[in-house]
Formats: sequence, C-alpha cells, structure tokens
Amino acid sequence: MRSRHAGLAASASLSILCLFLINALNGCAGSHKISPSALAKPPVAAPAPVYKLSESDSAFLASEVAAEAVEYIRLGKESQRDSAWFDAAEYFDSAMVHLAELENEDSLNADIRTSVRAYQDSVRDWLVQSVSQVNRLGEAADLSDLLNREIEEVPDSEIQELDAELKALPDHAFELIVPKPLPPPVLQALRVFTGHGRGYFSRWLQRKGRYDSLITAKLSERGMPKDLVYLSMVESGFSSKAWSHKSASGLWQFISSTGRRYGLKDDWWEDPRREPERATEAALDYLEDLYAEFNDWHLAMAAYNCGEGRIRREMDRHPDRGYWQMRLPEETRLYVPKILAAMIIGHNPGFFGFDTSVVADAPLRFDTATVARCLSLRSIAKIMGITEDSLKTLNPALRRWCTPPGRKAFTLRLPEGGRDKFYSNYDRIDTVAVSAWTKHVVRRGDNLRKIAARYGTSVAAVRQANQLTGNALKKGQVLIIPVPGIRKSSSSGRDVALTGTRHKVQRGETLYDIARNFGVSVSALRQTNGLTPRSALKVGKVLRIPSKTRIEPDDEQETRSTVSQTSRRKVHVVRKGETLYSIAKRLGVTADDLQRWNGLRNPDLLAGQKLVYQSATKSSLSP
Repeated sequence: MRSRHAGLAASASLSILCLFLINALNGCAGSHKISPSALAKPPVAAPAPVYKLSESDSAFLASEVAAEAVEYIRLGKESQRDSAWFDAAEYFDSAMVHLAELENEDSLNADIRTSVRAYQDSVRDWLVQSVSQVNRLGEAADLSDLLNREIEEVPDSEIQELDAELKALPDHAFELIVPKPLPPPVLQALRVFTGHGRGYFSRWLQRKGRYDSLITAKLSERGMPKDLVYLSMVESGFSSKAWSHKSASGLWQFISSTGRRYGLKDDWWEDPRREPERATEAALDYLEDLYAEFNDWHLAMAAYNCGEGRIRREMDRHPDRGYWQMRLPEETRLYVPKILAAMIIGHNPGFFGFDTSVVADAPLRFDTATVARCLSLRSIAKIMGITEDSLKTLNPALRRWCTPPGRKAFTLRLPEGGRDKFYSNYDRIDTVAVSAWTKHVVRRGDNLRKIAARYGTSVAAVRQANQLTGNALKKGQVLIIPVPGIRKSSSSGRDVALTGTRHKVQRGETLYDIARNFGVSVSALRQTNGLTPRSALKVGKVLRIPSKTRIEPDDEQETRSTVSQTSRRKVHVVRKGETLYSIAKRLGVTADDLQRWNGLRNPDLLAGQKLVYQSATKSSLSP
C-alpha cells in the first residue's frame, strides 16, 4: 500500500499532467460537430497544430497510462496533419482507451477528473474528424443527432393525427412493454421513421434479416425479450462496421472500455466489438446485469445508453419515478421511444407503408475454422475461391491483412460448407514465418531498405507483411515489421527467443505492445531492463528481451509450488469486469506476483477463471 506521501506525490503529478494536457489544447480544443452535409463531401482540413511533448514535460507523466495516451495523441495529430486519416483514427481510438483508464485512477480528485473528461471531449472530436474522412462513421450512429432533432420538431398536430391512425393498428403481444396511451416521444419517433427517415429505416429492415435469427435465438436462450433486437437496430442500423462519435463500434455500439469489461478486448489486430456473435453475447450480458439491478427493461435500456451511474443517481433522488418521469439527457430521453417505435414498425411494416415484397438480407451463414498460425487473408481467399473482400466481410473484427499473430487459437469464419476445403488445403496457405511483430511509423527520409536494416529483417519480409507492391512510402504511414529472433526449442517444442535479442523502442510503442509481440510478460521485460512501473519508455531506447518467451515446465512447477507450500494459499474466482490489477489491489498483493503465481503470460483474464494467491507477509511475497 502506498504511503500518504506517495499518494500526494501521485496526485500532484496527475495535477500537473492535467494542466499540461489542457494547455496542449491551445488553438485546437474547440468542441465541434460535423454536419451530415459536411460528411457528404470531406472538407479540406487545415493542418492541425502538432501536439508537442518536451523532455521537461515527460518528467511530469508519472502515470504510464497517461504517458501512452499523450504519445497516441501526438501520433494522431501528426497523422491528421499528413492526411493519414485511417492511422489518425486508430491512434485517437487508442488514446480514448488510455484516457478512460486514467479517468478511473483512484488518486484523481474531482477537479482533475473533470479536466481529463474535457480532454476526452477534444480527442473525441479529433477522432470524429478522422473517421469521417475514411468513411468509417456508422450510418445509424451518424444519424442519431439528426433523428433526435427531427423527433423534437414533430408538431402536436401530426402527433394527434398519427395517434388517431394507430387505432386501426392490429393488436400485437410485444415483448417490451408499450405504455398506453403511447407517450408523445414514441409517436414522434414513429412519424420520423415513417417520414423523413423512411429510406434509412427501410435499409435497417432489410439488414435485419441478416442478424435477426442470430440475436433472437440468443435472447430466447436467456429468457430475455426477443424485441431487444430493436435496440441493436437503433444503435447501429444493423451495420457491424458502425462507428459513432463516441468511439463506439459494432452492432451494439460498445465503447472500448465497456467492451473490455465484457470480454471484447480490441487491439491492433482485431476489434471483437464488430464480430456479431461475440458482441451480441457481451451486449446481452450487459443488459442482463442492468435488468438485474433495475428490474425494468425501460430503465435497463436507458442505462445501456447513458450508463448505470446516471440511472442510479436519478433513482436515489426520486425513487418513485420510472423512466418516463425521469430527468435524463436528451439522447437518453428519446432512446427508449426510438426502440419502441422501431419495434412497433418492425412487427407491422405493411401497416406503415413499407414494401413487404423487398427480400430481406439472407441470415448469416458460415463455417468456422480454428487456426494457430498467422495466415494471409489473401492466400486464404485464393484457396477458398472467393475474393479477399468477401473474406473480410465474413470476419469484420479483423483490422489487418492477416489473422492475429501469436494466438494459440483464432476462430476464422469461412463461407458455409467451406471448412473441409480449408483444412484440406491448410498447409498450402501462406504463413507468416515469424511470431514477433512491431510497428514503425514512416518518417521523412525512410525507405524500405533502411527500415529493414534497422530491424534486422529483409525488404521482402517488410513488403510481404504490409502487402506492398512497390517501394513508395508515405510519411506517417504505419508499417507492420516482422521481427526475427524466434526459433523452436528442440527439447520442448516451445517458442524460445534467441539469447541476446534486442529491440529498439519505436514511436507509438508501449511496454505492453513489446511484451506481447515477443511473447514475454511485462514484469519480465521490466526486470531484465531494470525498469520500474514509473519508468518512462523513451523512443530509441534499446531493450533486452528475456531469453524465454514462455514459461517452461520446470519454471511453472516452481511457481505453483511457491504458492502451494504456504498454508495461506487461497483461490479467487475472477468476476466480470475485474482486471489483474484490480484483483491484486483487493487482495493486497502485487499484480506481478499474481501473474507469476498463476503462470500467466499476459494480464488478460476471463470471468470464471480461478487464480491462486497467498495472503502473506511482505517478505513472503517477494520472488
């Protein structure tokens, strides 16, 4: 446990950090929204001021998470300046993840937390600008504000007219409660969806066929209202690639922090928020938790939109009020009405004048295959006789041109009936021969020969890793670099890094990135290089990579016996949303010890996983 002085020092550091962050916004922090007309024709943006980080500023960044956030922001601003919009969006998305973690720091006081949130707003604006330039902004998410404005502007005369027309609507047993008489916001949403928004809603109905059976089957298995499928419709318009101004992604529009809470951990290679099955399971887990707390589906849906904290506060202030009487943000106040309106139309499309002869999209059908190698998507597509774009459509979670490296098992989706063909040709699929990777941001003066030499690899390997056909590079372009230095251990068959492997820290890299790429733990990397959790990771620093990339049997046995020899050995079952660090803090041990005792290669945990630990004295906790 930290001393009082250490806590004050951390608070002071974070105070200085927040002042530094806010000062960095001079001239570029104005909050703005991009109108639909602006999105139709991407603006020619003036070069944004570059985020500069001096050596003296680095001393203030005591938090490793904060330092990484600042670096991602700087890279994002540079990418914006060079019109590398996709790279900018990736960097700002990573910055949002780190700022969300920083916001949850226990040592933040209210003023500092407010400053961090203000900074998040500015980063979010930069993310929206970048995303809009590469057409990654989701249709429904982009339309949300526009639809809300239209709903608010529906006149009373039209509400009364629609209410009268609905008397002829056939009775239907909806699985979500519909208040009677219909509240005005529901009638307003119905008018917009059947009026100015008819074209969009028609497309949503068509796409619904693709995911309807998947989602309703999972809802039915859990005994949840099947009409919750319309929450996904309102969130994303049933587009698995939807991306919102809040940096939410996928069918269920998870922001990164909530997604990670429910097992959807996005990284450089993959964004599982875009995978329909996994995202649906996570969304239903979240909705089940919300319903268990509030015991009301209207409140659960509202909390899904604005957060459970806001609903709790409203209930604490006015325990006698339900959703329809609560004072909520405008977006949440109109959120449940839009879902109910979508449900009413979805069950009666013909009544509302939608063309029922239009064939809905075919339900999602595919086979799956488990792969343990890093495979080229282009090569897989060629073997399967389909286009690479078709394969990417089947696997919307993949962010790169290959399956994620370093995975013991990755589930790849294939055309229905294609599993046997895939496995019979498995050995013919191009495999990337290395399992360690790093990233390189192209700078002025870089060329392929120079970059390859820097990392001790070949030009051909860099070309293959990035699917380059020529030598042309663009400043700000992010290259994936295959790093040599991995061989098979002849005795165990386990991957072992060659003794003496070194790595030069590149711009944008974090200690976690490097540890993951080389298959070692962060704690081992720190110990080998004499780093502490507060050590700054400077660009150009050469790190020595520990000799073992995996725990060998003897080490594993020794680790487990260390815990089992004590009479104070205990077991902790991981709960949903817990991290290695939050568990360690709760148990009064260090995260490194918890990782070592359980032979964990990385800090990722799954709900239900069992961790052994010991509540020992300080000396017995030492290695």
